[in-house]
Amino acid sequence: MQGTGPGAFKVLANHVYDTPGSYTITTTITDDGGQTATAIGTATIGLYEGQAYSVSIQVAAPGPQPSYGTPYTATIAWGDGTSTPGDVSPLTSDSGVQLLVTGDHVYYEEGNYTVTATVTDPNSGYQASGTASVWVEDAPLAGYGTTITADAGT
Repeated sequence: MQGTGPGAFKVLANHVYDTPGSYTITTTITDDGGQTATAIGTATIGLYEGQAYSVSIQVAAPGPQPSYGTPYTATIAWGDGTSTPGDVSPLTSDSGVQLLVTGDHVYYEEGNYTVTATVTDPNSGYQASGTASVWVEDAPLAGYGTTITADAGT
């Protein structure tokens, strides 16, 4: 912690986030007399191309009479022209049968992607979808090598 003027402080800290997303950061400082001050901020952690992205999308179960006993299937369209099967698990909800679709994907180009999870009831063919957005940043470049120098005329 560093002082930046009368009654003001700058708190320095580091943390590594494993998953892209938006995180609330709360910092509380306490003086010798036990008085506290709290600051709240947000950290938005991005995803770089070539990194795995995990998605969780909530979808209402499809059909006129959904049931937790139905063996629903899911497909995740990743927004980059590819799709894969998703894992489906039930969620406890007061608003009907809700399902959580999860999956992992690696994006190889930066950009903004809309991810769509589509759940299918295999008995009736009814479908329902949910979406999420992901922004993929260009991967940082790092150069390594040997510096070579030469004198003129040699």
